[in-house]
Amino acid sequence: KVSVLSHLILLRLKTIIHIIDTAIKDVESANKQLVSNMSQVSDIVDTMTECITNSRDISSRIVSKYDESATNINTMENTIQALMCELGVGGFMGIEDIKTGMKASAILKGTHGENVEYHGTIKTHNDNSITLELEKALPAVNSAIECDMLVTVENVIYHWENAKIAADKKASATTGIVTITTRPQILNRRKYPRIDISSTF
Repeated sequence: KVSVLSHLILLRLKTIIHIIDTAIKDVESANKQLVSNMSQVSDIVDTMTECITNSRDISSRIVSKYDESATNINTMENTIQALMCELGVGGFMGIEDIKTGMKASAILKGTHGENVEYHGTIKTHNDNSITLELEKALPAVNSAIECDMLVTVENVIYHWENAKIAADKKASATTGIVTITTRPQILNRRKYPRIDISSTF
């Protein structure tokens, strides 16, 4: 009986040892797989970090190119603005660029220093004068009045300073003759031509 019991205990121990050995081998295999997985995760993280770094560099270069392009565009705009101020729409800015029907306004100094603006359209012009058809009558004075003259030429405004305006005695009080002795400057420039709307003036 003792021999049989000892044999049974030995068999039971072998079974337990086999189970433990199998479990240890499974743990070792799982550990190896875990190490492999962690290595792969590390490689993926490194790749992601490299991609993020490259993306950041690319974004920085894009921003740099955008800023450079914006600077170049501003430079071109300023250059064109300067050329237009010097040359005007027709190449040599002056009264010769004026055409019948263009919108214009004469800005007169009021008696108390305030500006009074008279809007109208171009009727005719010659080498040193412009005839306007105004929306309201000019002041009833015997001499010409100093004014600033503004004319919309295509997509720019020509600005003459120290011009003189007087009512055309041969026509109505709303017809003004502006005498000009200087070349104009560009008051402002628009990217697109302005729409010719009477209510603008």
